[in-house]
Parts: sequence; structure tokens; C-alpha cells
Amino acid sequence: MSDKNLNDFFGEELEKQEEQQKRQANAQAVGFGAANSDEDGRREMFINAGMYDSQQKYTSRKSKGKKAFLIAVGAVVLAVVFMLGYLTYSLANPDLMFIKNVLDLVNENAYIWDESEDKYQHDYAYQAAKAILESVDQYSTLLTPEEYYQLMNPQVSYEASLGVGLSLGKDGYFLSEVKVGSPAYQAGYMPFDVINAVTVEGSVPEGLVSGTTYPVTVSTDMDEFVKYMSAERVSLTVTRDGKSVVLPFISKANYNSSEIEYYFGANFSNMSEPYKQRINASSLPNNVGYIRVTSFMNNGVVKEMESAMRIFKTTGKTKLILDLCGNTGGLDTAAEGVGSYLLYDKNNTSSDEIVMAVCRNNKDQVISQMSCKSLYGDYFDKSSSKTQIVVLTDGYSASASELLLGSLLDYGTAVQVGTTTYGKGIAQGVILLKSAQANIDGQLVDSYWAAYMTYVKYYTPSDFCPHGVGFTPSVQNTADTYQQKMSRAIEILN
Repeated sequence: MSDKNLNDFFGEELEKQEEQQKRQANAQAVGFGAANSDEDGRREMFINAGMYDSQQKYTSRKSKGKKAFLIAVGAVVLAVVFMLGYLTYSLANPDLMFIKNVLDLVNENAYIWDESEDKYQHDYAYQAAKAILESVDQYSTLLTPEEYYQLMNPQVSYEASLGVGLSLGKDGYFLSEVKVGSPAYQAGYMPFDVINAVTVEGSVPEGLVSGTTYPVTVSTDMDEFVKYMSAERVSLTVTRDGKSVVLPFISKANYNSSEIEYYFGANFSNMSEPYKQRINASSLPNNVGYIRVTSFMNNGVVKEMESAMRIFKTTGKTKLILDLCGNTGGLDTAAEGVGSYLLYDKNNTSSDEIVMAVCRNNKDQVISQMSCKSLYGDYFDKSSSKTQIVVLTDGYSASASELLLGSLLDYGTAVQVGTTTYGKGIAQGVILLKSAQANIDGQLVDSYWAAYMTYVKYYTPSDFCPHGVGFTPSVQNTADTYQQKMSRAIEILN
């Protein structure tokens, strides 16, 4: 899964942190400035008096001498107190002293022979802080001012692309994502296809020959693999469901992407033909619709869900197959929005507000809960005791997907079919550390150093945390292939 899908969860917590930083930045300094004004007033009073005798002058000099002596004594006392405090703090925090000693040693004595262009390469305080956060788990890290700014101000790219995400796993390079609507999607490239070879055509990068097929293994250099994928046209040979498949040539193009694909009949679908074939869409009963949510990475998925459910209702569908296979999660707010259409608490019919998850900190204290307004009754029969929603899952269904699935299972409004989910019941948030300036394309902008770290666990309404275990379907509902999953889902719904 991506480490920085950054605000996988808890946008509200980020807003609180930003507001706190703003309040600190706007706070006016307080102290003893008013005393200077009083001294100026006294000095002005003496000047305006015009004359005073020698005794007054002596008294004034004596007062000044006494004042200087008291200031000197005060400074010494403060220095002693500071040193005592520093020593006490050092003794009470040996780990911090250890880190400081190492930083001092490196900064004063390290011989730097690698003059890297990375501005943070030899910033050892940054490297130390980053290492501490990354030792927490695979998700936590330190964000530089540039990374934080780009996270908070994502740039929408309109460049032509193939529409695929690439990752390296234990079996080799694979398609971690295929964007709905992209050239790869239309040609039938599927998420989690393992790449065995790349055939290049047309204009190719230097060192490659057009018309050549280049093998790809787990040991293939990443830069070399990216070079293959940069050719004008590429075709992949992949392993899918244990079989070798040669995929059509595709080229980069501009396209309208979507986070949701659906099928409510031949004339009411945004699915490509290869994806219709994958789920055997033509075999769906007239009253059953199909929706696949590919990601919760942006809140735009809520609008797409609204549109899809409107078509679901218009076409007379009363039952739904919700496909979360390969959905590795995203924003809690996106999961809440989608959940609104699917959740209903049969035991509390007087309230439309549905609790989706409860969040606890490292002291097991409840710090927040996630909830949504139920729109279930607008699309499904509240009075029916039969299953009206089936959720398809696999080992890549994670995080926000599991949050949604867990609440659906708890309230009994859905049945799970497929395989055990990933098991990510923890959430990350962005916590601001200190203000700084970021260099964005040569321009300095206000930003922050920030920690992106795991700080809560989430629990289903029935108090179950899926972290490390995931959600497992019953034996009779366990299915590996899409054909098996779809067949079992139709059996349950009818």
C-alpha cells in the first residue's frame, strides 16, 4: 500500500493542528515592555523639573549602582537556575542527550565526500527525526516543508498518461492501479497483473530498440523498467490468475478518470468491455446492480457514488454488489460519504445518524467517532430481512475500505464475499511541528515541518479492531476468482 496517501484519515485533526499553529503565530508577544515606558515617563518628569540639588544627584547615582548590582545578581541566579534545569533535564532524558551527542559529533567531525544535490542529505537533525518517525511503523515519516506544502496543495496533472500505477512486490513488478477511463483500462489491463515482459514500439528512449520485447523480473533495475514504460507504445505480457496473458499495445493519452465504475444494464454502464467480461456483467439479474469503488483517495468519489446510486434507483435495481477488491483505502470523509448510501441501523430506527467507527489513542482512550447520515431507505427496502448488499473483498481491500466494510457487517446491511481483507485498523494524521519556508519551483512559500504518523486505532461499532487480522468471510462465502465471487454474490442476493 502507499505510504503517503497522505491523509488516509482524519482531515479534522489536521484542521485543528493548523488552527492551533495559526493562533500561535498570531499571538502578540507579552513581557516587560511597559516598564520601559514608565522609565521614560520618570526621565521626562526629572527633565521637566529643571533643577535638583547635589544630594538628589548622589541619591540618583547610588540608586543606579544598586540597580546595576541587583541586575548582575539576578543574571547570575538565572544562569545557575538554567544550568541546574539543563542538567536535571539531561539526566531525566538520557535518550535526548544521546541523540544530541551524536548530532554534535557528526556535525563537528564528519568528513563529507558525497556532495549531494539533496538539500536535506546532510541535515542530520532532519535525518534523525525522520529515522525516529519511520521506526514507528511503515506508514509514519517526517514531511519536509516542501512535502507538506505539496500534500496540502496537490497539483492536478493534465498530462497524457497510460493510466497505470506500478509497484514492486515479491513476485516482481505489477500493476498496482489502473485508472477507470484510461488507455490501460480500455485495453483490459487489470490491477495486480504481474509484469513478465514489455514490448516497445514507435519512438523509444535511447538504448532501446523499437519492436523489441524486454523481459522483466523481480531483479530488473527500476530505472531500466521505467525506461521500457516510457516508449511511445507498449504492450505487456503479464501473469493473471496463474496464466500468461499478452495485452494490447497502448499509448499515452488524455482521459477523464473516475473512482467508480458501475453496471446497471447494457445501456447504463461506464465499464469497458474487458471489465464487463471480468464480472460476466450480462449474467446479472435484472434487479441487481454492480458498483466498484477503486479508491477513497479523494472526496470526489462521494459525488460519483451519488450519481451512480441515482442511476441504480432509476433503472429499478433493488440489490447491489459493492466491489472493494483492490481498494487500498484513502480518506475517512470519502468512506463516510459512500457509507451514507449503504448503512442502516435496524435497532435504532429513530435516528438517521449512523456511527461508522470509534477512534482510540495509544492510551486506549476514545478521542473521536466517525458517523454519517443514513440514506439507505431511499434506495433499499428497510422492512426487508433479506440481504440486499454483498461486498466483494480481497487481500488488498484495506484501511478505509475495511472501515466501511466493518460497519456494514456490524449493522447487518451487507454480507462479505471473497477473501480476507488486508487488516489495517490504524490511521495516520499530519501533525504540525514548526513553521518554515518551502522552495516550490524556485519560489519561497510559507509552510511547516510536519510529522505524518500513526496515532489512532479504529474500532467497528461493535468494538472490533481489524488491525493485523482483517475481515474474513464465512467458509461458504470464500471465493478467489471474480467468477466465483460474482456467482456467490448472485446466489446470496436471490
